[in-house]
Amino acid sequence: MTGDDVCETGRLLGQAAALLEAVGSDRDRVPASVAEDCRRAADLLRQAAALPVAAAVHAANPRAAVREAMAMLSRLSDAQLSSEPTLTAVRIIWRVYVRIGQL
Repeated sequence: MTGDDVCETGRLLGQAAALLEAVGSDRDRVPASVAEDCRRAADLLRQAAALPVAAAVHAANPRAAVREAMAMLSRLSDAQLSSEPTLTAVRIIWRVYVRIGQL
């Protein structure tokens, strides 16, 4: 993996984490259990070498923000996506996406 690949991976992880953190902070639109799962997934992505995102992210539509985070993670290589803690975060994110769709 080149230095550019590492930077791109960190950027994708960081942006996905920021989106999830924004959803997890939106107590007007998501229940506490969803918010907690979003924050947990964001923490896991940060552990997986996410680069910090400079600006705060606002998620006007929580489900769309979670879908966007999943799209970012889908751009990772198989090795990056299947490594821990990224894989655990992906599982949590999928559950969140399904639960938000049922609200």
